[in-house]
Amino acid sequence: MILTQITFWRMYNILGQSDVAFRFSRHYRPYRQMIKVSNDFTMTVIRRRRSEMESAENQETERDFEEGSKRRSALLDKLLRMEIDGRRLTDEQIKDQVNSFMFAGHDTTSSALTFIMYLLAKHPDVQRKLYKEVKEVFGDSKHPTFTQSTLNNLKFMDQVIKEALRLYPSVPFVSRTVDADTELAGVTYPAGTTISLGIYFMHHNPAYFPEPTRFKPERFAPEAEQIERKNPYVYIPFSAGSRNCIGQKFAMNEMKTAVSHVVLRCELELEDPDFVPRLKDELILKPSDGMPIKFLARS
Repeated sequence: MILTQITFWRMYNILGQSDVAFRFSRHYRPYRQMIKVSNDFTMTVIRRRRSEMESAENQETERDFEEGSKRRSALLDKLLRMEIDGRRLTDEQIKDQVNSFMFAGHDTTSSALTFIMYLLAKHPDVQRKLYKEVKEVFGDSKHPTFTQSTLNNLKFMDQVIKEALRLYPSVPFVSRTVDADTELAGVTYPAGTTISLGIYFMHHNPAYFPEPTRFKPERFAPEAEQIERKNPYVYIPFSAGSRNCIGQKFAMNEMKTAVSHVVLRCELELEDPDFVPRLKDELILKPSDGMPIKFLARS
């Protein structure tokens, strides 16, 4: 995605760190164009939905509308109804929140799914075990109905996804700003210091994960987690603390749904069984040369 590429470039290039200098770089025009496309799309959706909700308030179907929202409101509906100091949020305020969800949940999930598919193709035994579980939960239906209950029953799927996120965390690095003078390992970091956390490297530390390069979903079986990881902060694919990923439960459900659809319909194979992806970090972890996977329709 162009926006993540340019944002990553700005982080590590002196021309990009100054807003004034950035205007004279070759990246400025495509960056502004992509921002405009994104904002225009978001505002169109917001205004259309606001119009629908205002129309519903003036019709007899309002009761049905409200009953539906009580069952499960979409994020946008909640934002449109939200009030601060007795005033509804403006479209511009809502746009900022919607953009956060769009950017945070788009590339990250696609990256995770890419590496999950790769690992399943690389490890046919794991793929067969996962297919068996999905069949047991959803039966022979090619178009299963997904509920929170059925997704919760995918226990091995949960382990597979968590292990994939350990090996290939969608966000390999995160940063935090120290809000007070803090001492870590004998070094004092003054307030205002930015500290980068290498999630990828922590997930590959043999002190935390024996045989760290091995794909081993059973690491995340409930009994194994209690034995192997006494510190909950050595595994943080969604970050941790008060600023962790607010969409992690949704992301897990989304990935379980997508993977279930794929394995029910297709068997995954690598074109080259020895293929190992080269990685690149553009805020999001990605394979630099694509992912040559064959999707073979199940009979």
